[in-house]
Parts: sequence; structure tokens; C-alpha cells
Amino acid sequence: MNEHPDTEPWLAKAMVVRGPGRPMAGFIGFHNPPLDGAAELGYTVVPDHRRRGYAVEAAQALME
Repeated sequence: MNEHPDTEPWLAKAMVVRGPGRPMAGFIGFHNPPLDGAAELGYTVVPDHRRRGYAVEAAQALME
């Protein structure tokens, strides 16, 4: 990050549960900054929080 601070927006972000305790539901981020107008993202949702829409909501937020 110190050498390439412009890459910060493309790094992994935590997906956090709303509400008490705010446990981490997983993480999401781009693999690289955009190349030729395209970007690839990846995510991981921990088993206890799967199938609750966290990845969909996070992916939509990243794409905005």
C-alpha cells in the first residue's frame, strides 16, 4: 500500500453483519485494478453466513 496507494480501492474489504457484535461474514474485493475497462472480483462468505445475500449486496456496492 505504501508503494502503490492508488490500489487501495481495489483491495479486499470485510463483509460485516449488521447488528449486535458485527461479526465478519466474509470478504470481497477486486483481483486487480481495471484493465481495458473490465475488473474481476472475488468473494468468500463464511459458512455460518452463507445464503443471506451478503455477497450480492457487497458485489452491487463494489460495482457502484
